[in-house]
Amino acid sequence: LSVDILEEANVNVELVEVSDPVVAGEQLTVTANVSNAGEANATENVEFLFNGTSVETEADVTLQGGEAQTFDFNVTTEESDIGEPNVTVRAGAAEARRAVTVQSPPDFQVDVDEDASDSAIALGETATIVANIENVGDVNGTQTIDLQLDGESVDSETIALNATENRT
Repeated sequence: LSVDILEEANVNVELVEVSDPVVAGEQLTVTANVSNAGEANATENVEFLFNGTSVETEADVTLQGGEAQTFDFNVTTEESDIGEPNVTVRAGAAEARRAVTVQSPPDFQVDVDEDASDSAIALGETATIVANIENVGDVNGTQTIDLQLDGESVDSETIALNATENRT
């Protein structure tokens, strides 16, 4: 009679790929590799957390000794996530964590320069309106700026601005 003594299970988690940075409102994707470096089988729940909140759990995942499995997790980010929240993948006592960057989307602020704009014009004349436009978001963007008179569009211009760029 022979008895084989197996090395105990040794579960490890590695974040293989993270879609970082991501713009608020877009999907964040995390790929994790969960492995068992021991010889004995291990059965664990594999859990994905975003900023400390559990998003998804793969229950009762069994890894043979020496086996590894890849898991893909997704979460849609929100404006409240802007900054550097953490992503964590946990399998039993093992976990991998890192901060990700969630950027604010393009946000165009328009300020009409009343001193540089025509304040009074005669019927049929063309008015000059001067506006300062700034993208206060973290990423580049394009937006159509609409000039309205009494609630009706009278002119528009599509402009592209880099993050923090402004234009008159």
